[in-house]
Amino acid sequence: MIVINVLYRNTPTVEFNTDYYLKSHIPLARKLLEPALKSISVSKGISDGTADSKAEFLVHTQLHFDSLESFHQAFNPHVDEMLWADLVNYSNEPPVLQISEALVT
Repeated sequence: MIVINVLYRNTPTVEFNTDYYLKSHIPLARKLLEPALKSISVSKGISDGTADSKAEFLVHTQLHFDSLESFHQAFNPHVDEMLWADLVNYSNEPPVLQISEALVT
C-alpha cells in the first residue's frame, strides 16, 4: 500500500479554507482518482505535543493506493485540475508532498 501525504504547513502567513477543502476539493479528488484511490483521510493539526504549542502542519491529508504505479496512472492526467488549479480556492501556500510505503495498516 502506498500513502500519498499532502501536508499544509502552519505558517504565520498561511490562509486555508477548510470548509472549501472538505466540501469541494476532497470530493473532486475522490471523483478524479477513483477507483485507484482506496481511501482518503484528512486531519487537522492541533499541537506539536508540547503544552500551548501549535502543530507544524495545519492540515494533513493521506491518500491510499495499491501501488505507486496506480497512483501515477490516476493522478497524472488530473494534476493540473486537481492540485494547481484548485489550490487557489483553499490555500495561499502549496503543500508538501511525501510518498510513503505503508508498513502497518
